[in-house]
Amino acid sequence: KFDGATDIDSSPRDMLIAAEPNTQNELITIIHESMHASEWNKQEKIINRTSKDIGRLLWRLGYRK
Repeated sequence: KFDGATDIDSSPRDMLIAAEPNTQNELITIIHESMHASEWNKQEKIINRTSKDIGRLLWRLGYRK
């Protein structure tokens, strides 16, 4: 399932967020792609785990777009 992408070669970095708007998945995708933009050399496994943890925490705290 495609939710987003980051072009690490562009300056500033371009991100595409394709996740359903105003959902927890969109929040996680935004965090995930932001992490790729700033930490492009990190392993996908680390990016996935960290973005899900942060996104779920923020969602529970009431953060919404």
